[in-house]
Amino acid sequence: MLVAQERANALEQRKIAQKLRSELDCNRIFDELGNVKGLGFKGLGKKDLLARMQVTVNGKQIGTTRRLCNRDLIDAFKELAYWRMAKLNISPDYDIKRQLKVSFRLFEQAYQHRLQNELD
Repeated sequence: MLVAQERANALEQRKIAQKLRSELDCNRIFDELGNVKGLGFKGLGKKDLLARMQVTVNGKQIGTTRRLCNRDLIDAFKELAYWRMAKLNISPDYDIKRQLKVSFRLFEQAYQHRLQNELD
């Protein structure tokens, strides 16, 4: 009986820690691998790509897109990341800005093949 109570307490502490971690600003923007949450691509045709972002605010999903045809990729990435922060009422601090640079490199690597095929 004592072992079961200790196990229940340990599980409760883990749940509380997980909830606190999920409420941190950095963890609301980035996933566990360092990528920006909700960011992806959608092809519109031969030479046109959309970068899209989705976020859940107050139980509702909202999204936005940026065309990449005549735009630098990092500008579209930053616009979408700052849009997400604005929707979640997060002010970008030093750590978030530093992580955005790392996250952009991960984003570039993940979609490099698709970007080269669509934009070349």
